[in-house]
Amino acid sequence: MVKPTILIVPGSFSSHGLYQNIVDKLRAKGYPAVATGLPSTQKRYPSEPATMQEDASQIRAVTEALINQGKEVVVVCHSYGGTPTTEALEGVAVKRLIYLTAVVPRIGESQLKAMNTSGGLINNAPVRPFRRHCRKCNADERAG
Repeated sequence: MVKPTILIVPGSFSSHGLYQNIVDKLRAKGYPAVATGLPSTQKRYPSEPATMQEDASQIRAVTEALINQGKEVVVVCHSYGGTPTTEALEGVAVKRLIYLTAVVPRIGESQLKAMNTSGGLINNAPVRPFRRHCRKCNADERAG
């Protein structure tokens, strides 16, 4: 059985090279794998910053190129990569789409809107102060 090609889409503050170790390990297990670069992580001053749409175009182009080679594609998007990936793959027949600690917006929804927690679980969750787990801290807390 032919294994699907794994396409990794990076987060906003990382280049595709950061994922090379994962790509190498996948390949060692017999999975064709590649991590794509995003224009927003490549462009630097004095160039204008790349947009999410440019990132989405890059993801779509790479995905379609793999599909046109007859490959089944599993897309793994990390962090910010979930936003342009969602936009990019509308109507594209990938085998699977995996969001790894990623934003999962609706198609056409901005990352900011997708992350809005107004009235959501995060805003209603009780906030507990961080306490270090050590004997002295616990003893001080009981004494105080």
